[in-house]
Amino acid sequence: MAARLNEKLEIYWVKTENYPWWPAQLVFSEKEAEANEKEGSGKDGCTAESNIRVRLLSIDKEVTVSNPALILPFKNHVFELKDVELSLRDSFCRALDFANNIINHQTNPQKNGIIQSKKRDDYISWDEYFMGLACLSAMRSKDPNTQVGACIVNAYNQIVGIGYNGFPRGCSDDVLPWSREGDNELDTKYMYVCHAEMNAILNINTANARGCKMYVSLFPCNNCCKMIIQSGIVEVIYLRDKYYDSNMSVASRRMFDMAGVKYTVYSGKRSDILIRLCENDSHWIVCS
Repeated sequence: MAARLNEKLEIYWVKTENYPWWPAQLVFSEKEAEANEKEGSGKDGCTAESNIRVRLLSIDKEVTVSNPALILPFKNHVFELKDVELSLRDSFCRALDFANNIINHQTNPQKNGIIQSKKRDDYISWDEYFMGLACLSAMRSKDPNTQVGACIVNAYNQIVGIGYNGFPRGCSDDVLPWSREGDNELDTKYMYVCHAEMNAILNINTANARGCKMYVSLFPCNNCCKMIIQSGIVEVIYLRDKYYDSNMSVASRRMFDMAGVKYTVYSGKRSDILIRLCENDSHWIVCS
């Protein structure tokens, strides 16, 4: 019997035995379509029948779902890319793009032959953007134990400095030690490493950092705190503070409080931002 996609092009999240939650469309046979038109569909447009056929987007595969609870409205739910097997991620991303294109076309109807455009509402916030850049910068660090990144922005949300922890220019990453402990203090990294905050301040591309904010992936130590205060930075947004009870963190908070520098933990809504880089394509897939 002939089958067709539902005419409304409604998109759902569907979970099957062999695939994680996946963008899909309901598929009806002509007989099922006529029955649905007479009896009406179930909640959220899904039929209440025990067996529901769907077509998985991108891979163009039809499957049968026996449990209606495994079909959810697309707009009301978000699933993380990390739950998708690596071998399926490219197909999943294409399915996600296809689903969003269908939804955008539905929400931006044509008028006089011209599609009425509407801005995206799933773009990342300024805080997510700058903290994401700080974390991306941290990935440049050669430190095998702790990778930290920092990003400085001015009042116009313009990036004026960025940095990560590492050795000074001209000092070989392959010669100086990366050890955290040693019989001789000269055999540890602490005698040589420049912290991310220091590098970001020294790398600024403007006259000074007065009135700026710093996004950093780790709460600043007492030495970086001094540089932050002296540079005129007025606010620090940090991702984590794993040395909260250490003397250096206590000293940093004490100096920040005295100098009037605001410090707050990052509070972005997204827990992950994934950048997918392909040979001929590069785009963001954001997971909430």
